[in-house]
Amino acid sequence: MQSEPERFRRSAQGAGQRRPQYPDEAPSSGAQNSPAYPGQNYGPQGGYGTYRAPEQGNYGYRDYRSDMPEPRGRRSGGDKERRSHDKKGHPIVWLLVCIVCIVLLLVGWLNVQALSTVYTPAFNQKMTYLAGNTFYNGVHVDGIHIGGMTYDEAHAVLSQNAAYSNQFFSLAVTIDGMTWHITQNELPLERNIDAMLEEAMSIGRQSDSATVYSGLTPFEQRYQQMWAANQNGAYLNTSITYDKATLRSLCETLSSRVGTHPEDAMIYSFDFKTRSFTFQSEKLGTALSAEEIYNAVAPQLDAHNYNASVSLQTHPIEPAVTVASLQSSYGLIGTYTTSTEGLTGYNRTKNIELACAAISGTVVRSGETFSFNNATGMRTVDKGYLPAGAIAQGASIEEVGGGVCQVSSTLFNAVALAGMEIVYSSPHAWPSSYVEPGRDATVDWQYGQTLAKSLDFKFKNNSNFPLYIVAYLDSSSNYNKTRKVTVEVYGASLGQGVTVKLITDCYEYTPAPAEPRLTYDPTMEYGTETVVVKARDGYKYHTYRVYYYNGTETKRELLRNSTYRVYQQEIKYNGTR
Repeated sequence: MQSEPERFRRSAQGAGQRRPQYPDEAPSSGAQNSPAYPGQNYGPQGGYGTYRAPEQGNYGYRDYRSDMPEPRGRRSGGDKERRSHDKKGHPIVWLLVCIVCIVLLLVGWLNVQALSTVYTPAFNQKMTYLAGNTFYNGVHVDGIHIGGMTYDEAHAVLSQNAAYSNQFFSLAVTIDGMTWHITQNELPLERNIDAMLEEAMSIGRQSDSATVYSGLTPFEQRYQQMWAANQNGAYLNTSITYDKATLRSLCETLSSRVGTHPEDAMIYSFDFKTRSFTFQSEKLGTALSAEEIYNAVAPQLDAHNYNASVSLQTHPIEPAVTVASLQSSYGLIGTYTTSTEGLTGYNRTKNIELACAAISGTVVRSGETFSFNNATGMRTVDKGYLPAGAIAQGASIEEVGGGVCQVSSTLFNAVALAGMEIVYSSPHAWPSSYVEPGRDATVDWQYGQTLAKSLDFKFKNNSNFPLYIVAYLDSSSNYNKTRKVTVEVYGASLGQGVTVKLITDCYEYTPAPAEPRLTYDPTMEYGTETVVVKARDGYKYHTYRVYYYNGTETKRELLRNSTYRVYQQEIKYNGTR
């Protein structure tokens, strides 16, 4: 260690001045606010004020204090002595800090030992209370104390109680004086025993989010739950559940049993001479929706009123068609007439007469679809139909019931003019003479065919009122004379000033080949020939239904596309040509 005189050395710049070791040894200027360092001054009460740059002319003065930095590379021997002294003083401070820490650790350990000695018996006792796999004392479900029971034991006890309470379940539903009973057989009830037992087992075994704010440990909170149940009791109740979908199905069944459909006013008779009708009166219907029944029964079940009685009444349902509405708006809405000119003959005329009689007087209800084949049935000899000219495979043949296509075509035009929906119709192989091209409807029902696979004419009554069909030949009794075929359709008026027309448009024409197709037939008499298929031009037509109001067109709709194929003349012969 250096001697005291050696600790104070003189520098070249500060000869004769003693450099103090500590700041409080620095000389004072004697002024109250004189700066200790250049550019720095003290504020009131010795606090440091705002940094201030040194004034001009002060750079020549330097006060060498121990805490002032020396210029780099110019350190005195006294500074080295001071740093050596500071290094030796630090271990003493660290030693004192270590001693204090050891003392604090020792005191803390002693306190923990004391607390453990005091609280360990109580903690162990709480652990004993919370242990085990049975329900804690004081826990009740449905009024039954299950404390001390295992899960299986409690489930068996509660199941027996549930079965006893459900055996008397019978809820009476009375509708218009008739009573039905909903029992366990129709609507099984179930108790949520498992869910309640799980909740009961959780008492004292789990904590909740309130623990975070209660200041209690999760263990302490569980203990307090157990202790509260033991002292005050914990009471849970099961609830009875039922399948709502099953109940709705039962209500739909009841609704279908108690409801009656209303009956529309109908046509009772038709006076052909006066073209007047008598009507059969309508009948009210009754209905009670499944939703109404469900809304009355479900609250009783939800309130556990399993032996309650529910009384309901159906509501009257008005029919869509009444006698008054028919009398005010019913009348002729579509009619069409064709002629048998050029197609006379007893058999054909007789077949037309039978077909008219078969469809005349038919009532087509609102929304129903009429089938011509279904209305006439199969045209057979037993029904009086006779062989007459018909078309098959592009050739004219004799067929039982030939000629009835004129009736179906006349009906097609009448119902189309009445505004009815055409469901299915087919044109002939070539245009007919008794109706414009695009406005015919061929039918065919041969032996061995089913109704579904036969050519048929179908239309749908798309109005809200019934249709009545009248079909007849004119009054002449001569079957070999030209006759007129008429079909009349009666229904609700389309509206004042509304009329309908059918317009056809040929949009494609194909002429028949000029040269015939020849087929040699050795079975024929030599030198003879016969025309098997006539030459026929081909056509394609659009058929439109056009609506008018007071003579002005308001709507046009495409009713059908018709194709009449082209036929090449076919001749069979034997000999030379």
